[in-house]
Amino acid sequence: MTATKNSVYKLETIDSSKILTAISQYQRQTDSTRANDIAAHFDERIANEPKVSFRDGKYFVFDGQHTILARIKLNGGKHLPVLCKVYYDLSAEDEAFLFAAQTGLSSKLTSGEKLRAKAFSNDRTAIDFIEANSKAGIDVSLSNSVGKYRLRCVSTAFDEFQRLGYKKYINERSIYFKHSEE
Repeated sequence: MTATKNSVYKLETIDSSKILTAISQYQRQTDSTRANDIAAHFDERIANEPKVSFRDGKYFVFDGQHTILARIKLNGGKHLPVLCKVYYDLSAEDEAFLFAAQTGLSSKLTSGEKLRAKAFSNDRTAIDFIEANSKAGIDVSLSNSVGKYRLRCVSTAFDEFQRLGYKKYINERSIYFKHSEE
């Protein structure tokens, strides 16, 4: 049996000390490096509530174990109340099914989509990057489209822009494009 699409959850605050992570039958083991990375970039405004199943008198997290660990780290290593989506009608098999499917339909942003969102939010570095490429005659692909003089390797170029800085990036790009067009 797999969890029905009609499984109902309740938003509940649970002390993190009562939530069991890394159910060895179906989950990967927790990774402190991953939890530390999440903690380093943690933003409560975009954090998802961990998904937890209440069965046999215990709370089992099947999506969000590293987020819980990151929250504990940010709380000085002490347990704390965590807002969770709690399901009361799941079996261990249902949890395993949902764990396996948790990223099945989600899609990661392309570099262009991420850059477009940063520019829209007035991120100065993103705006400067787009402007620098425009001065070099390059249209940065913000939607993963292709075409002549359209930059598709946005992530690599953006990393170089951040490494070199605006002026050096313009000069490096100008030299490259002059040579490649000859």
